Amino acid sequence: MFKVLGVDTSMIRSGKVFKDMLIELSKRKKGRPHFMELVKRSEFIFRFDSVVEVGIFEIKLPNDVPNEDVAFMEDFVTRCLKATDESLFVFKGVPQKAVITIIASEEPNIIGTRSPHLRKKSMIDE
Repeated sequence: MFKVLGVDTSMIRSGKVFKDMLIELSKRKKGRPHFMELVKRSEFIFRFDSVVEVGIFEIKLPNDVPNEDVAFMEDFVTRCLKATDESLFVFKGVPQKAVITIIASEEPNIIGTRSPHLRKKSMIDE
């Protein structure tokens, strides 16, 4: 039902299959040792946004990774994907829209924060 880079899988295992296939596609690429070092420290997650019908492959790098390594990972993953004719994500035999996000830092969640300096002053407060 699901395929990630040509490999039959389930939605739950799609992140792991994505990681495994990137490792496979990286075998003859310049910069592979650095890529493998980053992969060992990263988390690969797959999500499907059913509202906009897009598969989201997320590579979550450790917080201490510098911006240069994020740029390296973006370039390296792009080169790996160009080396294959397989679609990134296929559902029921039909290639689907998909994006890859690379995240290297945690943004604080400020939704619902009660800090007075983050709230807008309302007419009632005046």
